[in-house]
Amino acid sequence: MRREHRNLSRKTVYDILSSFVRVGLGACVTDGGEPYLYEAAGAAHYHARCRVCDRLFDLPASADSQIVARTPLPEGFRLEGIRVVLRGVCSRCRDEV
Repeated sequence: MRREHRNLSRKTVYDILSSFVRVGLGACVTDGGEPYLYEAAGAAHYHARCRVCDRLFDLPASADSQIVARTPLPEGFRLEGIRVVLRGVCSRCRDEV
């Protein structure tokens, strides 16, 4: 974007991405800190993030029912989604260490 729109500020880009998340058109992937990646809304899935190279892997979301069954929610709480980010070392980085 910066090559084509030299006056475009980083804040404007993040404001637009945040508005996409707010209205359900996108999602922000984090692992407890700063936003890491914004992605278009799509099928529910989890993520695995390599702590060495920061590569992010999409994983099928197959444990939602188990998570809900084992997690007591506050009374009246309406669950809207589950986000899971697994942290570790990918095979490429593990083999290089």
